[in-house]
Amino acid sequence: MSKAQIIDRAHRQTYHEQDGKICINTYQDVEPHLEYAAKLRRADAEERGRFGKRSDMHQTMAVPFNVIMMVAQKLGIAGHQLFEKDSAARIWKELKSSEYKGFRVTTDKRI
Repeated sequence: MSKAQIIDRAHRQTYHEQDGKICINTYQDVEPHLEYAAKLRRADAEERGRFGKRSDMHQTMAVPFNVIMMVAQKLGIAGHQLFEKDSAARIWKELKSSEYKGFRVTTDKRI
């Protein structure tokens, strides 16, 4: 299966007309992202040295954009404010909660 086929399967957009307006619905299957994060967690656990150390720079999460948008919407952050420093910090804090632990790619308890 090619990468394009996987993207088509995981990401869909539909639309319908309602009261003279077009409503666009976007759907993204996050299961491939969760599988990817689990694979990286296993690799992280296996690649650590005897004392559990690794480099200072490392990835901690793999979160699809639609989940980031969902968290922003949940927190009342508008799309145009998404990458502002305060908004990004609030989103990051929410993503670090146990509700989104499936997207973590590290075995560290604290991220």
